[in-house]
Amino acid sequence: MSQKMAGKKVLKATKKAINLAGGQAEVARKMNISRAAVHQWASRGVPATRVRSLAALVDHKVSPAQIRPDIFGD
Repeated sequence: MSQKMAGKKVLKATKKAINLAGGQAEVARKMNISRAAVHQWASRGVPATRVRSLAALVDHKVSPAQIRPDIFGD
């Protein structure tokens, strides 16, 4: 799989997790961060320090490995 395709897959998993958690505003509220920060995740990816928290918000329906395979692997 090319890097570009892998990147799209990761961003798709990020967007899925955000939607499952109730949307950008809800994720921001639950994680006590700005909605703008969550919005950036959809195009830039989730910071490593936030991956486990995001996965936990969705009861691991989207795993840390799906959100950041470069760190958490498959």
